[in-house]
Amino acid sequence: EVFGNEYAKNYVIPEIETLKTRTNYLHRVTALIFVSELSSILSDELIKDSILPLTLSLSEDPVANVRFRAANALGDLAPRVIKLELQKSVLELLEKMKEDKEMNEEIEVEEEME
Repeated sequence: EVFGNEYAKNYVIPEIETLKTRTNYLHRVTALIFVSELSSILSDELIKDSILPLTLSLSEDPVANVRFRAANALGDLAPRVIKLELQKSVLELLEKMKEDKEMNEEIEVEEEME
């Protein structure tokens, strides 16, 4: 928040985009953690044009942990998505993710370990 949206657009978001393309799934998870943290402070324009598309693309990642984190990030973005009237596409994706057996098995294992 100190540096503002222009700084985020020029420096932070490009770094997050770079993390999205890394082969190590933990880098992609880290990108989604940044998305969650930034979801409440970035402008609507950055959410719509950069953050939401990045999150939606990672929701189809081959690694279940990344898809799970993308679902969490979409939850964090929900108030902004509703405000921007983009909820239909996000809700459709979340419904599809609910049927993801691999991701759901991952969640069950995590819950059992707690």
